[in-house]
Amino acid sequence: MNQRPEYQKPLQRENKFFESILDFFHRKSSLPRLMLEVFIRKDFGDKYFNLGSAFSVFFVLCVLPLGLYWVFYKNSYGIPVKSFWDVYWSWYLFIALFVFFSIKRSIEVRRHKKDLNFHRNDPGTSLAIFYRIKLFGEPSRKIITSLYEPLAFFVLGFILSKLGVQIGVLIMTNSVFYSIGTYAEFHYGDNFFRDSVQSIVKGEDLKNSLESADINSKNLLGNQASKTNNEDETTFAL
Repeated sequence: MNQRPEYQKPLQRENKFFESILDFFHRKSSLPRLMLEVFIRKDFGDKYFNLGSAFSVFFVLCVLPLGLYWVFYKNSYGIPVKSFWDVYWSWYLFIALFVFFSIKRSIEVRRHKKDLNFHRNDPGTSLAIFYRIKLFGEPSRKIITSLYEPLAFFVLGFILSKLGVQIGVLIMTNSVFYSIGTYAEFHYGDNFFRDSVQSIVKGEDLKNSLESADINSKNLLGNQASKTNNEDETTFAL
């Protein structure tokens, strides 16, 4: 008797808490990462970097200190307890450097647009120094972009904050989003690749099962037809 192929779709168990954290940082990390990436990467794709996003960062960076100064550096009577520029000079120096490097990256993007072979979603090329760090063996793109690069910014931000430079806290915060957000991209990419390979394998298994079932069905039909012919011949003989 021909048996129909049986397939089972097992339930999937996921760490919802872990996935929700990755999803949050992945969705919120775009601008924090942009604030730092322009300094240490180059040759972005035009779909990865654009001046519109850089302008959004510029606007946020210009406005944010005004609110922070009002909350933290004025007394209950609204009188400043410290000069604005004494507190936020480093912040606007950072803005000036960010604008300079953003324009530089934009010029690179325009140049690469002429090259039809250039990947439009390319996240850029890391500094060569990061490829010389071998704390975990030969450095991969994943290790460099999700660990070494954000760690360098975190250490810089930590030193600046200890020196009383206000921009240090922002750099440290952005480096955390940088690290986890980039790790999430590789996590999703790895899952997509593995699922795609598994889909191909399952497709081949299904094809083989269907071909096997088809052959068995043909054999069964052939046997039934042969049996019918034999019965007809027996009846005719009688």
